[in-house]
Amino acid sequence: MKSSPAGALALLLLLVFGAWVVFFRSYVKPATDVRASALRLDEHLTVAHDALTRSDYVTAQREFQAVLTEDPNNTEALQGLNTARSQADLEATYARAAALQRDGNWEQSLPLLQQIAATSPGFRDVDEMLQRANRGQGVGERYAAADEAFRTQNWQAAIEGYEAMRSLDVRYEQTTVTANLFAAYVHQGKTILSSETSADAAETALSMFQQALTLKPRESEATTLRDQTQIFITGNSAFQKGEWRSAIALLRPVYDQAPGFLNGMVATRLYDAYLESGSAYQRERNYVDAFKDYTTASELQVPDASRAQERVRTVGLLLTPTPTPSPSPTPTEAPATPTPQPPQVAVEPIKLSSPKLKGMIVFRSMREEGAGLFAMRPDGKGIVPVEDEQGTVEVVGVNGENLTMNYRSTGYEKLEALDAWTPDRRLRVFVEGSKNEKTMTPIYLWHYDIPQNWDTVRTQVLDNTATNYNPVLTPDGTVIVFVSQKDGDDEIWRINSDGTGLRQLTRNDWEWDKHPSLSADGKWIVFWSNRGSTGNGQLLIMDLDGKNVRTISSGKNYDWDPIWIK
Repeated sequence: MKSSPAGALALLLLLVFGAWVVFFRSYVKPATDVRASALRLDEHLTVAHDALTRSDYVTAQREFQAVLTEDPNNTEALQGLNTARSQADLEATYARAAALQRDGNWEQSLPLLQQIAATSPGFRDVDEMLQRANRGQGVGERYAAADEAFRTQNWQAAIEGYEAMRSLDVRYEQTTVTANLFAAYVHQGKTILSSETSADAAETALSMFQQALTLKPRESEATTLRDQTQIFITGNSAFQKGEWRSAIALLRPVYDQAPGFLNGMVATRLYDAYLESGSAYQRERNYVDAFKDYTTASELQVPDASRAQERVRTVGLLLTPTPTPSPSPTPTEAPATPTPQPPQVAVEPIKLSSPKLKGMIVFRSMREEGAGLFAMRPDGKGIVPVEDEQGTVEVVGVNGENLTMNYRSTGYEKLEALDAWTPDRRLRVFVEGSKNEKTMTPIYLWHYDIPQNWDTVRTQVLDNTATNYNPVLTPDGTVIVFVSQKDGDDEIWRINSDGTGLRQLTRNDWEWDKHPSLSADGKWIVFWSNRGSTGNGQLLIMDLDGKNVRTISSGKNYDWDPIWIK
């Protein structure tokens, strides 16, 4: 049976298709698969090498492993995977060593760093870290020695040990070292001040406090000690130059706060300065101020105050008037029976801090009932003795901060100090001598109501090329009343706080009008003078323009240095 042409064609097509399938499966598909696999492997290798370049060792290992999954014998992938694993291990070891060094564990970090250096020389900053680790082991030893010195209060050894280790590694136990080094500097400075007696020792102590403040810049105790020591050094320099009043002004606050400062040197310097100042006053026959300086010197805590006590007695005789003898009464045959008199009751002194004294005038006096403090009304009546008290000057400013050094003083000295301030503590008036001209004492204002780092916080009000002293402020701070020797004698002047309106208020034919103090409303001035035929000290009052002058003390006694109680 013959096949049809259509059947033959179909059979032929079937044979051709079968042959093509066999060919595709045997040759075409394997070649395509090989090319696709090669492309995938190349892509994995490219990503892996890029990750290695970026130190992304996790990605690099994953991509190299993907290559080896398809081609286990791929040399490039095998080498890359080993490199990625090695670098990852190095990074992990480096991270552990760095963490140990941050914690100061130098000994534990050293073998890890040595392992890295041996495996991969020049890896990152391992060479520098090795140097730190080697130094760090020495730092630990120094730290232990310094810590032992600190524990046994060998402050100088502790300072030297801590500074030596800081020079090697400032980060090592930084918090503890900073605290201990600060304390060692302060304690060493205080030890010097309590045990040594020389200007050089003061300079050494000052350097200790300054070093402490580089570690804790605003710490209050170190700041106070630094300021005290600096003031003492400046005051001692004035003493060495024979500038007695300047030395007293500088040394007195230090003594009041710390009488034993520099093993008592501040007390002996202040004692000698008062004696020398009193001698200068005595040569000028200013016995009142001489008496004040000698009396103050005799009250200081010095080993021997006999010289001051002797001078107090000597000058006291010069101040005490010789009594006029009274004629003896002529006796009678039968004395008359005396008229009964009520018994004399001694007036109890009023404490200086008592509110009863507000509005009265407290003053020093030498009178029959003795020398001391007394008080009277502004009309000169109601005189009562006053008991002085120890106190502290603590001036609180507008921002609630202490504006002056707190120091022990008598209550009278406290009132004297506060006369230079406005009641709201915005302003303080003071004099400050020139370094080049000893007799020039310009007047300045200090402003506490503006930032203390402004240039205008300290302003000069007057420089009249004369000695000026005892400046006081009106309550509103607009007028300054002071004593000046501009015309040769001690006279009272006034000037506006802005430097205008300079005016002389008194003109005494005798030697002085001095120690002004203002009433609470700022309208009246009380002062003392030796004017008058007796030459005794007397208290006077005048208004702020120097008018309506009147004497309020009798002139029989020697009264001086009044303060109007606010």
